[in-house]
Amino acid sequence: FMFSSNSGKTLVKHTILICGYGPAIGHAMALKFGQEGYPVALVARNAQRLADGVAALRANGIQAQAFVADLSDVRQVQQAIVDARSAMGTIGVLHWNAFVDVDGDLLAVSVDDLRLGLSLRVVSYIAAVQESIRDLEATGGAVLATNGVTAFHGPEIDIFAKDFGVLAIPAAAQHKATGLLNQTLVPRGVY
Repeated sequence: FMFSSNSGKTLVKHTILICGYGPAIGHAMALKFGQEGYPVALVARNAQRLADGVAALRANGIQAQAFVADLSDVRQVQQAIVDARSAMGTIGVLHWNAFVDVDGDLLAVSVDDLRLGLSLRVVSYIAAVQESIRDLEATGGAVLATNGVTAFHGPEIDIFAKDFGVLAIPAAAQHKATGLLNQTLVPRGVY
């Protein structure tokens, strides 16, 4: 997502907001975009993990700031975006990386964990897009979502995914939500 003008001059790079920051995918995204010159806003529940992430990014010369929020709470999602925008400027990229890491088949898992998974992967995700949409439209920005193979349907995948029901069902719902968002966002100039 290197936004350049026709003259070849690099345009302003707006903040990437990484919701569901962690030491793996979230950190890799923060590092990659930060090295490309994007200011990086990290959002997650774990304040220590966020502080460690910001320190690691800043040690690499990356402008980064943390915002603590429980991403299963829509109001906290919205407030984190408002706070990030206020502190770091316009949101140009929204990366949704939140999920519930619980194993178990659908008869063994807690329905509360399943509800939490759906809330994180669909409800809060859509709330984050809604809260960011004006910025994303203004910048010709992007919405990126982390997902996995359990989101897809097929006998081989279902055999594998049967022991990961809390991951698989919300992942499939998020996959559908992302497809629908794509159809809604592209006409608005958002990737």
